[in-house]
Amino acid sequence: MKRASLARSSLIIAASLVLSQLTGLGRNIIINSQFGAGAELSAFQAAFRVTDFLFSILAGGALASAFVPIFAGHLANHRARQAWALARATTLCVFAALIVVAITCGVLAEPLLHNIVVPGFSPEQIARTAGLLRIMLISTVIFGVSGLLMGVLQSNDSFLAPALAPSFYNIGIMLGVALLGSALGIEAAGIGVVVGASLHLAVQLPALIRVVARDKSFASIDPINTTGNTEHSTANLLSILRLMLPRMLGLGLIQINFIVNTNLASYMGDTALAAINIAFTLMLLPQAAIAQSIATALFPAISAQVARGEHREFRASLLRATRMVLVMAIPATVGLLMMGKPIIALLFERGKFDAASTQAVAFALTFYALGLVAHCVYEILARGFYALKDTRRPLVVSAGGVAVNIALSFLLSREFARAGLLAFGGLALANSLATWLEVTVLAVWLISRAGYKWTELQSTSLTTMTSVAAALAMAVALWLATQALGSGPIATVVISGLGAIVFGLVALLVRNREITDLTRFATTRLALIATNISR
Repeated sequence: MKRASLARSSLIIAASLVLSQLTGLGRNIIINSQFGAGAELSAFQAAFRVTDFLFSILAGGALASAFVPIFAGHLANHRARQAWALARATTLCVFAALIVVAITCGVLAEPLLHNIVVPGFSPEQIARTAGLLRIMLISTVIFGVSGLLMGVLQSNDSFLAPALAPSFYNIGIMLGVALLGSALGIEAAGIGVVVGASLHLAVQLPALIRVVARDKSFASIDPINTTGNTEHSTANLLSILRLMLPRMLGLGLIQINFIVNTNLASYMGDTALAAINIAFTLMLLPQAAIAQSIATALFPAISAQVARGEHREFRASLLRATRMVLVMAIPATVGLLMMGKPIIALLFERGKFDAASTQAVAFALTFYALGLVAHCVYEILARGFYALKDTRRPLVVSAGGVAVNIALSFLLSREFARAGLLAFGGLALANSLATWLEVTVLAVWLISRAGYKWTELQSTSLTTMTSVAAALAMAVALWLATQALGSGPIATVVISGLGAIVFGLVALLVRNREITDLTRFATTRLALIATNISR
């Protein structure tokens, strides 16, 4: 890909990530307002957990990471006919497999939920969740095809439609809840998921038609014998399966962890499952904006540096990205800890989402926020290992982290209950502690694997210390402003902005390198814009 094309594609991905986060926030505001953090939303979250598990394992990132290299390899080597034959064969296999799995899960919905996913739910709650699950299983089949289509389009340098698809998914859910919520209850959210999945697929079809129209080899594929060469295609499908297995294992471990938390939360009252899911989603908002955007832009660059043998440049790039993440994640953590409750009230407290719902979500968010920095840094460190073509260590760390998370979830939820606290806070704290353990082990291994020297690490230590100092000043400013202005909607916005300004000013005073560079860059860009306007 040419540099201009890469820059354009990166901009599309970054803009779509922001749009997806905004529509996702809008989706959550509408759902929470309509149903509150109670039994209805907990049923929806439990059903969603099952469908998300199936999609992630069978047709999500695991399939894309295995299919795209083989498909793109055919295109790069001018074997377009074989590429399209493989895409068609893979789509048919995925579609057929997901239909079988969806029907099976639909038939076994009640025992699956009662014995594995939410055994703590009442029989009425199990029945409601099973009904939702049967509706939402349709979306799993649609997503299987749509997810594969994203890989096909991206391999053909068509990024806009795949980038917009997640936002259309969120819009579909919002439409379902807004139009049908009053009449159908929580089932409207389930229907919205199916509508959203359909929009996720539909928005990509015009782009697929354009790509196919450019490539005349697609029309030459025999519609009956889709493989053209059965032996060759079978070998490709087996290669995809082999590549999928390690990724499936890693994703499966993560999903099992979520299933265990869902299982435990089902015993903790009607609010628990909804509260931890809303809180976790809120924690992921800054994680996505900070870490995922930086990691997405970083990965191609450091992969190329490793391929060229530029190990010093690789180490420097990784540290630069880590410092940039730290300087944003540390104040974001302080912001969530001190302003979490008023922010939740500002965003969600309307309709059935009352003050009690705000209190429950804020309690869980407090403990999830403690792991925000670890979640952000993990994204960068994992990309470092992937660039070094070392997928084994992140998988081992992930497996260990899941085991620790599950053990701590049992232990801490019980201890929280004994202390008279909301037990689901223990689930959130377990997640944060386990993530910190994973990041620590990954960091130690990466320092050794990449050959870092202490002198190279000093700048990161300095960034951490100055960021913490500025964040402490920010915390004092937030507390004083809250005492003076209260916690109303306007006050929450004003206080949050004030906290960000205080952090930036103090970071400049203590000579935080990353803040200084960002300020210099912003000043230069503003001056350039002003010059152009004056002309």
